[in-house]
Amino acid sequence: MHDIHASPEQSAIEEWSPQIAQEASEVATNAATAYARPDLEQSQWFTGLRPYLSADAQRTFQNVSNLNITATTVTSTEEPVEGRSAAIATVTVNTNTGSLDFLLSRADGEWVVEKITSTK
Repeated sequence: MHDIHASPEQSAIEEWSPQIAQEASEVATNAATAYARPDLEQSQWFTGLRPYLSADAQRTFQNVSNLNITATTVTSTEEPVEGRSAAIATVTVNTNTGSLDFLLSRADGEWVVEKITSTK
């Protein structure tokens, strides 16, 4: 496992704000909704999830079987937690079967999912 750090350029561009936190929350919620679809055919599932993923996460999740996912409904999203810089955030999204922790990074003004961890 590796730590994700913002570059000095990313850190200098924006500071943590309610707007940035809201954007992180929306991306995590949308990604969780796309993730919690074990009813879809795998390629269709990945196509729905892909827009929210970083390039590294896309390589990881293209080989994940959504048949192993038990969540089917997003129930709530917790407040984002700022990481070591305003370009890193963790957002917990609650589902009907437990929680999903989303590690997000921000580059060029857009949040992307780096990692999804299921907690029950």
